[in-house]
Amino acid sequence: MGTALGLFSSNYTFYFMLSWLPTYLQTERGFSLIAMSQLATLAFAVNAVSAFTAGWAIDRFLARGGSANIGYKSVMAVAHVGSVVCMLAMAVGSPKLALVSVFVYQALCGASSPGVYAMCQILAGRALPGDGWEFKTPSAISRGSSRHGSRATSSKAPGISRTPSWWLRQ
Repeated sequence: MGTALGLFSSNYTFYFMLSWLPTYLQTERGFSLIAMSQLATLAFAVNAVSAFTAGWAIDRFLARGGSANIGYKSVMAVAHVGSVVCMLAMAVGSPKLALVSVFVYQALCGASSPGVYAMCQILAGRALPGDGWEFKTPSAISRGSSRHGSRATSSKAPGISRTPSWWLRQ
């Protein structure tokens, strides 16, 4: 249930920015098409920089012995609550406040990005079956053999177990 709620929250904020917000800001807030496209480009750049920065900061926190639960979940909780506040500011605030809210909103959405899939693994726990990544070649799949796959394993992130190989075999 927690995973579903987290993914819904993350996907909702992404699709809100991608589909509804540009039209809303044009028709209700008076931005021109050119201004809106420039705004959207800059806003998505802020999202990307924020995602990278948050991922780096969380990795540093985990490398110093921090809890993955606290590292990811606290960032996501703050980001989602902040996103709601920004959506309200875009809807009822002045055009200037709406513009500032778009960028704060994108920074918050970007900050929550590293936790979207990491939290699923945190909730699943460390005791999943499988021994790492396994990618099968098409010929190995047709023969039903797993000996011809290439394997890459990594367990460097504290608190996050490796992806189970049975998941990638399908």
